[in-house]
Amino acid sequence: MISGSFIILEGTQLILNKQISKTRRLFLGIQVPLGVSRHLIGQLLEVPGRIVPPQNWHLTLHFLGAVEDEKLPLIHTSLQSILLGDPFLLTFDHLGAFPNSKRAHSLWIGVGEEAEEVQRVVQLTGDALELLGFEIDQRPHVPHLTVRRFSLPLNIAKLIETLSLKKETMKVDHLVLYESILNQGSPRYVKLYAYDLGKPLSPP
Repeated sequence: MISGSFIILEGTQLILNKQISKTRRLFLGIQVPLGVSRHLIGQLLEVPGRIVPPQNWHLTLHFLGAVEDEKLPLIHTSLQSILLGDPFLLTFDHLGAFPNSKRAHSLWIGVGEEAEEVQRVVQLTGDALELLGFEIDQRPHVPHLTVRRFSLPLNIAKLIETLSLKKETMKVDHLVLYESILNQGSPRYVKLYAYDLGKPLSPP
């Protein structure tokens, strides 16, 4: 087999057996149960903008970008080996906006005091991914769910101040490695692997 080589035939350049690696857009996240997302959506019916489909709701821990298929087993093995600690609870209790509430492109729901638990998991998984050569965002991690998107910048400062959000709590007992598949509408997120928290040790 000749890979990545070429020949010239009657003035025409022919590529022989050129191998092109397939890539996937990957990210590591925490999946939000549909029951929780539907309860939260019910409190946001008066909010303008495009709804993020509830089946897409998640907290992103790390975005890995386009990753070649051959690297996937190494990523999986590395994440699988991390001692992630015990399961924990997350409470969604406040609203925010990116980049700010006066010129918002998106509305998000933030996490309460348990954000420290998310940051701990972000640190553990980030250290492992960094050893594999991934560039990890060093900015402070702000756990959030993106729930609305706006086609034009929107001032939602008063809405955020006046809307009283009823708290919703979920249990985090695993992380998910997702593939993001871009479509014309909303992206589709495919679960590739799950990593349990508090996984018991194998019996001797």
